[in-house]
Amino acid sequence: MTIHTYNITPTTKRVYKRFSLLIILSLILQSAFAQFALNTNGRTFTRPVDYRYKSLFLIKCDSCVFEDEVDFKKATFTREAIFSNAIFKEDTKFEKVNFKAKGNFLNSTFSKKADFGYINTYSILDFTNAIFNDEALFWMSNLSESVYFNSTVFKDDVVLLKSKINKAFFSNTNIMGEARFDNMYANDSLVFTNVKFAKMLNLDSAHLGTQLIFDSVSFNGIVRLRGTILPNTLQMKNTNFELPLDFDKCIPNETGSCLLYLENVDVTNCWFNFQFMKLWFPHDSPLSSEQQTNLYKKLLALEKKRKRTESYEALKKQMNDFDNAPKEVY
Repeated sequence: MTIHTYNITPTTKRVYKRFSLLIILSLILQSAFAQFALNTNGRTFTRPVDYRYKSLFLIKCDSCVFEDEVDFKKATFTREAIFSNAIFKEDTKFEKVNFKAKGNFLNSTFSKKADFGYINTYSILDFTNAIFNDEALFWMSNLSESVYFNSTVFKDDVVLLKSKINKAFFSNTNIMGEARFDNMYANDSLVFTNVKFAKMLNLDSAHLGTQLIFDSVSFNGIVRLRGTILPNTLQMKNTNFELPLDFDKCIPNETGSCLLYLENVDVTNCWFNFQFMKLWFPHDSPLSSEQQTNLYKKLLALEKKRKRTESYEALKKQMNDFDNAPKEVY
């Protein structure tokens, strides 16, 4: 039998080493740029779903049932992510997900903790009619487009701590746990319509954007406003609160003045600082001129009774300007 021997030279070793490195690098790049799809409408997943660090170009999970944990940590959704009517029975992790397109969670149910912390959105995020049975975490997120929590039920805490928001809409929303919005930064609008806060609403050190609306809202717990930066306009209509609402602890916004509209609100349970808040009546206000004047008088009497001299004098000047200005200005 003839035995063949091969003389491996240093040059051959170098070529082999470089070729091996190229193969490894190619595999790494293929993994990094791989695109995945999840086209599973109506399917029931009995095992854990794990798409961590993956890029998904197709996500159609309408009416899916996830019986075990779901983990999309650091995934990227390049097209609309459809999870409408989905049921998540265990912990759900969307932490640090990049939503390049719309996130559709209409009518979805989260039985346990839902973690949307540190996410980035570039389109609408919609949780209309969703139910969160445990904590709903949206902290430290960058929500650059509108977020909808209409007819959403939060049975535990909802946390938007230190998140950046463009516009957020809460309509017919029931928040049974604490609402942690402290240190949140709103760029544009925060709108709460027919919302129930069963416990604390924490807005400490939050930046409330250009417009904050509380319309038909009930507060059953404390509203924390220490160090809160006031919005450009604040509208409070048909709103009830069991504990005093103290805007005296707030900070003026960049303009130095917050326009304040009050309609059917118990002002005796509110504290406003009229050195940086100005009573205001939008053109579509149903309040008559007489009702507007009476509101000034009632607030002046309160400030005088409370011996808040500087706020009283500021409001007195506002009322004088109101009396002397054409009514269309107000």
